[in-house]
Amino acid sequence: MSSTNVQCCWGHTPCNVSLDDISAAGINKHLKTYHFANWHPRDRATCQWQTDDGTCASEMYCGNLGKHVAAVHLLVMQRECPYCGEVFARSDALSRHIHSYCSAAGNAAPAG
Repeated sequence: MSSTNVQCCWGHTPCNVSLDDISAAGINKHLKTYHFANWHPRDRATCQWQTDDGTCASEMYCGNLGKHVAAVHLLVMQRECPYCGEVFARSDALSRHIHSYCSAAGNAAPAG
């Protein structure tokens, strides 16, 4: 990904390093380099990204932190439904919406 001038907001005292790669892989690389002494993709961790509402605190595997930060906090994977305009954090959520839930796309919502 191209240079973006996005500052890292990880931890109670963010490093504020400018993230030059805001892809999931680029964010994982930054987290491993600056914020985790020991990193294993299958270890559990809590997201420490600082938001206007405080620390995110979502729990997940370390290997998913980059994708989470990119999708949820930086919105780089955000996609809009071409049929109804609803916005989704990732393309897989948009695809699921179109195929299963979007009445504007001609699909009936599944029975509850």
